[in-house]
Amino acid sequence: MLDLLTDPQVILSFLTLAVPEIVLGIDNLLFVQIIAGRVAPGRRDTARRVGLALALVTRLILLAAISWVADLSFLLLAGVALIADGLHFHIPKGYLYFAIAFSALVEGLNILAKSRRRCRRAMSNVAPS
Repeated sequence: MLDLLTDPQVILSFLTLAVPEIVLGIDNLLFVQIIAGRVAPGRRDTARRVGLALALVTRLILLAAISWVADLSFLLLAGVALIADGLHFHIPKGYLYFAIAFSALVEGLNILAKSRRRCRRAMSNVAPS
């Protein structure tokens, strides 16, 4: 588990997700503050709390939705191709086949890398005799 903390790809992935979240969080704070400023003074604290709670819940729902859509990326590719075909919009099949083959290749490499990591961990846990 600690090797993940030093893996440059994991760090880059984390930063890729963290930086937009921080920027959007600051944006939410500013927006809620501006909107709460238009509310009656006695209700501003409640408006801020409700605004921040709604921003948090909305962000969590959107992140869950993005995660769910990413899991369905192959189905989305097939669905878009079928809808486009139904609307008589021609998508060259070579593009679709390449996207499918590329996705399969990346998934295969991920599976291979995962099995090699497991094998290395298993080998490092075996005590020398």
